[in-house]
Amino acid sequence: MAENKNNKLVILSLDVSSVSTGWAYFVYKCKKKSIILKNYGTLSPSAKDTSGRLILFESMLKILIHEISPDVIVIEDLNHMRNMNVVKTLAAFLGTARKLSYEFLHSDPIQLGRTAVLKSVLGDGSAKKQKVVEFVNSELIGEEKLPYNVKEAEDISDAIITGYSYLLSYQEERKDG
Repeated sequence: MAENKNNKLVILSLDVSSVSTGWAYFVYKCKKKSIILKNYGTLSPSAKDTSGRLILFESMLKILIHEISPDVIVIEDLNHMRNMNVVKTLAAFLGTARKLSYEFLHSDPIQLGRTAVLKSVLGDGSAKKQKVVEFVNSELIGEEKLPYNVKEAEDISDAIITGYSYLLSYQEERKDG
């Protein structure tokens, strides 16, 4: 992925869920080699049924993509789960995110596995959510910290750490290339 004409790379990172999708917006300034976390939040479609939430999720994500105008979208890949109904539901939401990435960017999103993300940033591929929130609060977020033991904070932290992992690998590739 090449940076845009302003010599920066804008990424949107997502931790996709059917209830609360965490998102993070980063800018990587290529000449300064600086990673800036610009904003973050959640998309929480409030429909009662899955199909209604999926329609709302698509609308909310379209607006977010349009506002941020990312050069690349990074998504935490589907984790191995035993409950097939959860897997099917998440696959529908991930498919929607993939579709919107292609509509806006004409490319598939980058999908990163959770274990690889955790290992690259924290050195521990099996780090618990609490450790992720602690790292994000201490290393990546300014004064306004994410609350601990709150689902929304975990979703945001997962999106932040996924985008951060991608940018670290992007930085490393630029050194070699």
